[in-house]
Order: sequence, then structure tokens, then C-alpha cells
Amino acid sequence: MSINTFSKRTRPEIPFANYDAPVVQAAVDQRRQFFEQKSARLYRIEICYFVAIEGVRSKSGLVAAFRQLFHDPSGALNELKT
Repeated sequence: MSINTFSKRTRPEIPFANYDAPVVQAAVDQRRQFFEQKSARLYRIEICYFVAIEGVRSKSGLVAAFRQLFHDPSGALNELKT
């Protein structure tokens, strides 16, 4: 079984770092202003997939279930039910 979740958010926050080099910081500041002007048309999409895999139970039979009865009674009863 797999589950897909989808999320869309408008006006995402875009992280920017600060730099010591003045030329680099000026370019980053210019880019930040550009994205702030376009923020109304920007959005962020997140897609998450979840996959659940069910394990297979072993069916060892009555003899093994009765042997298991002395050291694991609840497990033996579950084995008998299966």
C-alpha cells in the first residue's frame, strides 16, 4: 500500500546566506529583491510518498506451536490462530 500526499504553498520563504565579499553580497541582495518582487507568483510544492510493506507470518504448524507453548504462550496461541 502506498500513500501520496501533495502540498502546495504560495509565497515561499527563500533562504539566502550572507557573505563577507561585497561583490557576492551585492549579487545576493539583488537576487533577493528580484524574488521578493515575484513572490506573489511563486509557490513551493512538497510531494511525500509513504510505502507500507506487510511482513509474512510463518505458519509452522500445530507441532511447532505446541513446542512454543512452554516458552512463549502468547506466541503459540497466535500461531494456532493463524
